[in-house]
Amino acid sequence: MAFRSDGAWRVVEVGDGQVSDVHRSSGRGELAALLVGL
Repeated sequence: MAFRSDGAWRVVEVGDGQVSDVHRSSGRGELAALLVGL
């Protein structure tokens, strides 16, 4: 997540965009909780 200077939050993917997923050591519930808290 990135907080822009205009106050908007954006999801930012770092990489070449060919593979997107939650890291194996992170639970999907953790990501969901972060996104719901926005």
